[in-house]
Amino acid sequence: MKKMIIGTNIEKAFGQEKVLRDVSVEIDQGEFVSIMGPSGSGKTTLMFALSGMDEIDAGSVQFDDKELASLSENALADLRRKQMGFVFQQPTLLKNLNVLDNIVLPAQKGNEKQAKSLMEKGQQLMNRMGIAGLEQRDITQVSGGQLQRAGICRALMGDPQIIFGDEPTGALNSKSAQEIMTLLAEINQQGTAVCLVTHDAKVAAQTQRVLFMSDGQIVSELQFSKDEPKNLEERMACVSEKMREIEI
Repeated sequence: MKKMIIGTNIEKAFGQEKVLRDVSVEIDQGEFVSIMGPSGSGKTTLMFALSGMDEIDAGSVQFDDKELASLSENALADLRRKQMGFVFQQPTLLKNLNVLDNIVLPAQKGNEKQAKSLMEKGQQLMNRMGIAGLEQRDITQVSGGQLQRAGICRALMGDPQIIFGDEPTGALNSKSAQEIMTLLAEINQQGTAVCLVTHDAKVAAQTQRVLFMSDGQIVSELQFSKDEPKNLEERMACVSEKMREIEI
């Protein structure tokens, strides 16, 4: 399997505080990865480093054979828009736009002449995500779960190679959270890699590989073999046990 992301000896500090300490990690094409760890362990910072959202102080990050540090700001933004998708705990949607316009807006930059086809694609994604019929609603007129589905639609507008999710289920009730995880699993099965930051053992247990962070380093990982599938409860127990080891 081809390596999509190769992070080597990554270091990152905010002021005097070192947040990432010599971190090396690889993510394959089509892989489903989660990152867990105590608060302040560096998991979100690592995700931002791997996606080029944050500059790193040392080391390197390659995405699809491109060295992110060598790209101009515009080229890096273009790469993120075309090859990456982002889903956050609180969808960053604009209150003055309806749901469909929010989904389509980021994809319109540089593609103004394709506005009609982009709208059609946005509607197709809404149908795929189970929120057809909400196109003209304000974002205050839909539920948190529906907003997160809209956020996933927006992340998929550019047909990304990978979706990065920062606690994408963190603000949802258990039913909505599981629905979002089911959708992300389906997206992954269709070939898109997914990398999630999460505190939730149930979320992590539904991914193929779990990276555990502590004090700015990856200290352990779990890989769930497709050849020897475990039920969700067994996977959750494995994840929870690893977390207890890290937090002791």
